[in-house]
Amino acid sequence: MLQPYQILKNAIKANPALRPALAVVGGVAAVSIIGSLVKSYRVAILGFCLLLIGMVLFLLFAKLSTAKWDVFALAGKVLLWFSLLYMMSAMTLVFTGFFFEWPRAVAIWIRTDVLAYDIVRLPAYLKSIVQGVPKERCYTPGKGGGVELFEHGWMLVEFEPDRDNFYAIAQNPTGSINWFRTNSAWLDGNETPCPGVPNEELLRWGFRWWYCTNERIREQRGRPVTKETTFWPQFQLWTEGLLVVGVPTDPAGISTGKFNTLANIFLTRAEEHDSGPGQFNTVNAYNFNCKVYCNAVWYYVPTGPEPGEKQTNPQLQKEQGCPKIHTEQDFFQRREECSLCLE
Repeated sequence: MLQPYQILKNAIKANPALRPALAVVGGVAAVSIIGSLVKSYRVAILGFCLLLIGMVLFLLFAKLSTAKWDVFALAGKVLLWFSLLYMMSAMTLVFTGFFFEWPRAVAIWIRTDVLAYDIVRLPAYLKSIVQGVPKERCYTPGKGGGVELFEHGWMLVEFEPDRDNFYAIAQNPTGSINWFRTNSAWLDGNETPCPGVPNEELLRWGFRWWYCTNERIREQRGRPVTKETTFWPQFQLWTEGLLVVGVPTDPAGISTGKFNTLANIFLTRAEEHDSGPGQFNTVNAYNFNCKVYCNAVWYYVPTGPEPGEKQTNPQLQKEQGCPKIHTEQDFFQRREECSLCLE
């Protein structure tokens, strides 16, 4: 079997007038070779397009050098001005894209580990806190998540089939946050002693284990103000951090099971580190133009009859005036952007 490089060599030697098909195959082989070298077909395809333009220009310049000027006068002028404008525009856009990320960041466009996503479509309440571009689609874990409110922040847990990821998030006076992450070392069935901690009766299970054994976590987040509740969080990994959408933030909503205010949190550099800074904002249900209470993410998650089983909240099923009830099943489907309202 001929290798791509051998096909390309044969195409170069071929007579274009008699064997055009082989020349086309050679062009395809060029894309394959470039792609194998740079490991990016975005770069390979762009390079091949520029190669074609260069071949045409070389051909025209060769013809112009041997022909009479009056025959190619108009074509030469058009080609000259087009070439100048093309090169100037391309150089300007590459310069602004590299240094100012306009009209698009060059360093991000050539990456293959990010989504080809137009950030303009992102809801305004998320656009104000994210950094970079998304690396994967937004998802809601099938087992949901847990949250407990504290004086100055939250403790979150993301339930995964093989592990539980715990996040301790503290609000700073400046409006930013700092966060820590750990995997649970709590032993099921054994409650951690927590003598002398205010409201320690509200703490249970993994949150109790981490809060009661880590003095720094206690100092930064203050005392607990609610019990843990289960909810449907949304997660999305970005180039500059982890986006967490729809975190309950009002104690009254946790008591009733129907949230009035949700927080959106961006954990900076969460892919590389287990602690760091971040940003957050809060949104109120009454500030949306859609029917937010037709979406499962605005309700707590009741436990089913089987251990660990989650059910659709009965309040959601009884909500009046919904064109469509968006249960947790709709949020399990991975989407390009996270949203608190799917209407």
